[in-house]
Amino acid sequence: MKSTLLFSLTLIFFATTANGQGEKYQRRYIHQTSAGEVKFGPVINGYGLGVFGEYKLTDQVGLQSGLLYEIKLPGFFSSHDYHYMIYYLSLPVTFRYYVGEKKRCCWLGGLRGRYFLAGAKKYPKYLTLNLKEVGGGEKASSYDVSIDVGLDYENSFGLVWGFAYSQGLRNAVEGPKSFKNMSLEIKLGYNLAKLMQ
Repeated sequence: MKSTLLFSLTLIFFATTANGQGEKYQRRYIHQTSAGEVKFGPVINGYGLGVFGEYKLTDQVGLQSGLLYEIKLPGFFSSHDYHYMIYYLSLPVTFRYYVGEKKRCCWLGGLRGRYFLAGAKKYPKYLTLNLKEVGGGEKASSYDVSIDVGLDYENSFGLVWGFAYSQGLRNAVEGPKSFKNMSLEIKLGYNLAKLMQ
């Protein structure tokens, strides 16, 4: 009788422990695949405005993409008396590595493809020429590709801010003086997935 009772108590103990571990694993699995691991929302990125979406591949690694309407100013800091203003539709794709206990801060790196929409050559005293009318062999590239690196932080309310350096790989403007796109961008966005939790 005592051995049967002892066996029954042992069996109940192991069953309860296994069930608790199963519930713990289930909660963890549900958390990893919930809306909290998918981010999306509006973003202001440098001189760009658009939307972003992110999927967490692991607890520390995420993949983010989006669509931006942005303005670039190649040659703005040059010694010339003119600069360019170019409008792009861009598609950034970045891998993100989250650090810290709460995984709110991340390093990011990736590529951004840009499609040329319009552009102008701007001189002092408000003289502006459409890039298609400049002549002299100057021409805006129809597309650009850049390398992006930076840092983002998301607070507990879903507000995202950060900065990134973007370096173009192609000449944004071809001509006697060629310029590449390069910029230090400040980012501000909001994770709308927070409203669904």
